[in-house]
Amino acid sequence: MRGGVAAAMLLCAAFGVALAFAPRSVRMACFLTMAISAICGFALTLPQATVDLVFLCGWLSVIACAATVHLPRGLSAQLAILLAVDAGLCSGAMIAFEGHWYHLPAAWLCMLALVPALLAVRWRVPVAAKVMSSWLIAIAVLAAALPYLPVTPGYLPDHLE
Repeated sequence: MRGGVAAAMLLCAAFGVALAFAPRSVRMACFLTMAISAICGFALTLPQATVDLVFLCGWLSVIACAATVHLPRGLSAQLAILLAVDAGLCSGAMIAFEGHWYHLPAAWLCMLALVPALLAVRWRVPVAAKVMSSWLIAIAVLAAALPYLPVTPGYLPDHLE
């Protein structure tokens, strides 16, 4: 399943939720790193044959970002920067395949998922952020697996031929 802009938005949302569990001192650096990496990922000129690989990497990045909320000690500063680079490159590359440059800031706005996750952590209800991240993981697993499932009758519009 593709949907470059929607996939990039979900990746940014998963990264925002992950940042709620990162140290406060590294959050702004992660935002900037993610934005610069997304611009670099958008500027890459990848061949059209790699589109499925880019989207698979993007969905795996959603899973990785969302899964970090389950780490027992939270997200370390080094891992947060690494996830920022990964999320930026993948989201920029996904938007480059199926979007325009002005979709980049729209995807970055989805990092505002940090706000409810941060409030959940502050109010000592981190399970709410973990439920949201689990939802993101489920969507990413389904979207990543869909292209590799066998085609069944009714899945493709074959009756039109």
